[in-house]
Amino acid sequence: MNFTSAGLLEYDALKALVGRFLSSPGGRGELENVRPSAERAAVEEALAETAEAIAYHTASLQTQTTSRGAAIRLRFDQLPDVEEHVAKLHIGGVPLEGIEIRELLALLERATEIRGIVQATHDRYPRLAHYAGRIAEFRPLLKELSGKIEPDGSVSDHASVALHRIRRDMERQQRSIQE
Repeated sequence: MNFTSAGLLEYDALKALVGRFLSSPGGRGELENVRPSAERAAVEEALAETAEAIAYHTASLQTQTTSRGAAIRLRFDQLPDVEEHVAKLHIGGVPLEGIEIRELLALLERATEIRGIVQATHDRYPRLAHYAGRIAEFRPLLKELSGKIEPDGSVSDHASVALHRIRRDMERQQRSIQE
């Protein structure tokens, strides 16, 4: 019989338990990639990160002011699963549907929000702030695309001057045909 420390510690059962608390498809996918480590330094760093994350979470549940640097509860539920959309981006000539773009924008908006919240806590939670700092800066892109994709995924008339003009011309042509 082959006994391993992972088996004795019921590692798979622990992963299954943690998985019950994950609310995003991306989080569940990342959990599948988690593996135990035998390197002391890596284990100690992982434990320090976990302790910091627990401290942040505990602080975020407490009633507090919304001052800069306060631990604010982070929400990862209702994140769209954009794995297939991102895969399409790697295929030349394959366009994204409007709703796919809208879902990507929703994810980028949430990432930007989380990045700002966690980086503001860098004095108290430096490890978490380090991870948040690895999230790219999406504000310029979000600003540029703001109001251009409707919630249903359609492109807004006001996305560009040319599009607005073309759609008005099409409406005039349709009215002319109907008359």
